[in-house]
Amino acid sequence: MPDELDWAYTITYNAMLQAGRALMFHKGYRPRGKDQHRTVVRFCELTLGPSYRQQLALFDQMRRKRHRLISEAIGLVSRQE
Repeated sequence: MPDELDWAYTITYNAMLQAGRALMFHKGYRPRGKDQHRTVVRFCELTLGPSYRQQLALFDQMRRKRHRLISEAIGLVSRQE
């Protein structure tokens, strides 16, 4: 069960990441080099502004947790997340 939760979380994060990348491409930008995921989150913060503060904070939190899921451990995601 933990693997399923981790996988669902990762898929959800990836959908958010791809939407952020699409926004960047639409505006004529591309993330390059190291830390591309962080770049996408920061770009979304700057582009979407304070009215999306809560959603973007969640996006960044998910980015950090997803990194841990990929590189460190499984079973980090709770059913509530």
